[in-house]
Amino acid sequence: MSARYGKRSKNAEEIDVSRYGPSPWRQLSPYVKTPEQIPVPGLASYLDFEDPPMFPEWWSSTTEGVWQGLKVIDGRTAPEQFGAQPKKRRGRPNGHLYGDYRLLGYLEAKALVYIPAYLSQLRQHEDLLQDLRKRASPDCLIVDVSYSPEVLGAKPISHAALLVDYLNGKLEPYETAHQRLQGWAARINDWYRDAPESVEPEPFLHELADETAALQNQLTRTSDLEIYEASAMLFERENLLLLLARSIGSWYQLEIACQLFTRLLESELLTREEAEKLAERSPVSRWGDGWLRLG
Repeated sequence: MSARYGKRSKNAEEIDVSRYGPSPWRQLSPYVKTPEQIPVPGLASYLDFEDPPMFPEWWSSTTEGVWQGLKVIDGRTAPEQFGAQPKKRRGRPNGHLYGDYRLLGYLEAKALVYIPAYLSQLRQHEDLLQDLRKRASPDCLIVDVSYSPEVLGAKPISHAALLVDYLNGKLEPYETAHQRLQGWAARINDWYRDAPESVEPEPFLHELADETAALQNQLTRTSDLEIYEASAMLFERENLLLLLARSIGSWYQLEIACQLFTRLLESELLTREEAEKLAERSPVSRWGDGWLRLG
């Protein structure tokens, strides 16, 4: 039976999933700390999903901490929100900083930051979600403190609306992309574990670039980000870019890596400044900055 989203009402049966709601439902609020840390979109790549994480500063204890922490207000982000009880920040945002290399507009930030972070939270509460599905009925509404039914519209997100879309299967494009990205990370990790360090540049770097370009071509034909399919493609494209950068861990790969980044630059998928900043996410940057040589 489908879950229903709605406005608060004294005359309706409700499940309040806001931080002010009853236990256990309040655990589904983006303000409540999760059992496990949430990877900060754009910082932690799928190659970095380790336990414990290699870079703890790339992880957050709440979804809202991610959202507030990546906002750029008066020229700065607030990464301290990743580990603290999140608070709304005053001031007019200039956008959300994604991975230190892209400044996102509002709709892009919803697609690339908020939704992936909240999905990471929901995956930690599968038992609770199963209980919620059992309670779903035409007479029961899932509510939040605010009412905003269009998750990918211009108004602020109501996480209860996003939760209902998830329960009703509308977020499946994101889950499918998530599974593919997990597969890529497993393949890359297996290669690095088994291959000798001196092996010539491996074909998966080319494949990552090819897959990223293919998704970009699809996105140019799907300009409406107010649908989950297009948003999930954007999510997958950006995570493939980050996987590509995070896969460059050997000096043997630099020549091919420069060629691939140049190709992404020529396809207008990245600006020169974005490409150079993304290159800093590469493990090989530990041995020196500015390894990326763009023509």
